[in-house]
Amino acid sequence: MNPFAIRCCRILSLAFALDAGITAIAHAAAAPCTPPPPDALATSWQAFRAAALAGDPVKVAAHYRFPLKLLPAYDDGKPLVIARPVFLHNYAVLFRQGPADSEIALYTALKKSKGAEKIPAYVFDTARCQALARIADYEFSYRRDSGWKIGAVFYAGDYDMAKYYEVDRIVP
Repeated sequence: MNPFAIRCCRILSLAFALDAGITAIAHAAAAPCTPPPPDALATSWQAFRAAALAGDPVKVAAHYRFPLKLLPAYDDGKPLVIARPVFLHNYAVLFRQGPADSEIALYTALKKSKGAEKIPAYVFDTARCQALARIADYEFSYRRDSGWKIGAVFYAGDYDMAKYYEVDRIVP
């Protein structure tokens, strides 16, 4: 083997060793899985509630984990799955004023709630570093990388309307 090829092989082997060492250090330095601060869920709920009442779709979307599931009132129903672009496009119909020109039940309940909802206790899964909690009709999930976000909404009273008007997609 010529000297140039030998030098290249040594450099590559050193680069691979360095990469493996950096990866090992990064994994060793990863933050341990710890539960969120006790007030984090209440803070997330109040921030979501304020954004939802203000009606800014982009600010509200920041509190959701996509794809968002709209759950029906009955257990055997298939949830509507909403992607972020569909959420932003159909926000008013989904969460404010329905296509039948009636206020969405979730929005009505949110306005009446006054922000005094009981923040539930939750079980923190240290193996998966996750937790679930439900406040009113909103199912929150906690992940270390993104905190508390809403992953599903119990859309009971408006589910059939949403399905009929296909609010889970952008219809031209």
